[in-house]
Amino acid sequence: MFWSTFNKLQLSPDQLRPYVGCLYDFAGDQVEVRGHIELRTTFTDGVASYTANISYFVVNAPSAYNILLGIPIDPAC
Repeated sequence: MFWSTFNKLQLSPDQLRPYVGCLYDFAGDQVEVRGHIELRTTFTDGVASYTANISYFVVNAPSAYNILLGIPIDPAC
C-alpha cells in the first residue's frame, strides 16, 4: 500500500508495525518501507466474496496505483 493511500484511508501511523528488511520497486531501486499493517480485506467478483486478514507493507513511493497485491519476497539486503 502506498503512503498516499494509507493517508486517504485515515489510518493512524501508530497502527504501523516496524518492518526490518528491504523492498524494491520494478526498476530495482530500494523503496522506503514505513511499516506494515494488517487489515480485514474483502475480495469479490460481483457474485461471491471472501474476507481475510491481509498484511500490507506501507511504502513511501510514487505510483499510479493505490495498492499492489502479490507474494512478498524478502531478499537478503
